[in-house]
Amino acid sequence: MEVFGQHGYIVRSLPLWMKKIDENIFVDTMIQEVLHKNHLDVVALQDHAIATLSCKASLKANTYLSQDDMQTIFDNLMRCDNPYVCPHGRPTIIFYSDYELEKLFKRVV
Repeated sequence: MEVFGQHGYIVRSLPLWMKKIDENIFVDTMIQEVLHKNHLDVVALQDHAIATLSCKASLKANTYLSQDDMQTIFDNLMRCDNPYVCPHGRPTIIFYSDYELEKLFKRVV
C-alpha cells in the first residue's frame, strides 16, 4: 500500500497469506477506518484480517473428530501464547467444578 497525498492510499496488492480474504471487504474496512478515525492503522487491519481468517478456518458445530484429532487440536492450542481465547476474545477453554456442573443441572445436594 502506498500513501498518495495527505489522505490518499493506493492498494496494489495484498499479501499472499490474505488470498482467502475478500479483497473488497478488506479495502472497504480500510476506507471506513480512514473515514471514521481520520487515519489508517495497517497493523490493526492485518490483525483483524488474521483473526477473521482463523475463525473462518476453525471447526464448526457437528464436525466429527476422532480422539487423535481432538488431541492434536488441543496440543496445538496449548502451544499458543494465549490458548484460553480465540483472536476475537471468545473463550476456547472453560472449566466447571463438580459443584458448578451439579448446580447447572439442578443436582446440588
